[in-house]
Amino acid sequence: MDLRASVGDRRGVSVALNNMALLEVDDGEPDRARELLEQALVIKRQLGERRSLAIGLANLADLLIRTGAWEPARQALAEAAELAEGIGNPQLIGTLRCSQGNLAARERDWAKAAAHFQAAAGAHRDAGHPHDTVEAMIGLGRAWHQLGRTADALRQLRAAEALAAEIANPQRLAEVRAALAEVGETVVLPDGLTARQAEVLRLLASGLSNKEIAGQLYLSPATVERHLATVYRKLGVAGRVEATRYAMAHGLASPSG
Repeated sequence: MDLRASVGDRRGVSVALNNMALLEVDDGEPDRARELLEQALVIKRQLGERRSLAIGLANLADLLIRTGAWEPARQALAEAAELAEGIGNPQLIGTLRCSQGNLAARERDWAKAAAHFQAAAGAHRDAGHPHDTVEAMIGLGRAWHQLGRTADALRQLRAAEALAAEIANPQRLAEVRAALAEVGETVVLPDGLTARQAEVLRLLASGLSNKEIAGQLYLSPATVERHLATVYRKLGVAGRVEATRYAMAHGLASPSG
């Protein structure tokens, strides 16, 4: 930051301030992080770069929500959402929609929260950010649980658990399992199936195609095909029909499947 300032690179200074704020968050210093983000926003407002300002406000809103500063968060989020219109940045959209979902959940407007979290999950998936995708999926699962959509909530949280395990994120994995505990879910998987493989099997048993399963789990069709090949081998089945029978016999098919 000092180097950027010495050469008069004010935009670089704002970027450095933002990155320092993220480090302070990781170090458990939210007050210092907020101070740095607000300093960065002063520069961004002066520079007048709409996209950069929207991202800065989105980061600030996320921090304010995490620290329970709901009204300042609402104000920052409203300004960020207005600036973000037409920019088309999936990561920015995902961050905003996830924060909007958290605000709606705070107000117990679960239908609105679910819509925001679902949009956030899709945006983060498109941006290639699985860690953020898991966070949005957890929010969606919790919202669906509150709306009485128990099967959908469990499906979403199981998928989130599998994704968190795949990307080896212990924090997200703990968050998913806490959410599963909230809905009273305990799963014992047979025949050495992993959480991801069990989820693929559930969706197959529901009649979904490989492409549809890929869309549900934010995977590529080729990855789904590899999971299915492993599932067939572990279960000793020849194909989709036998796998579906196995899922139904072992309680791995969804209630609507």
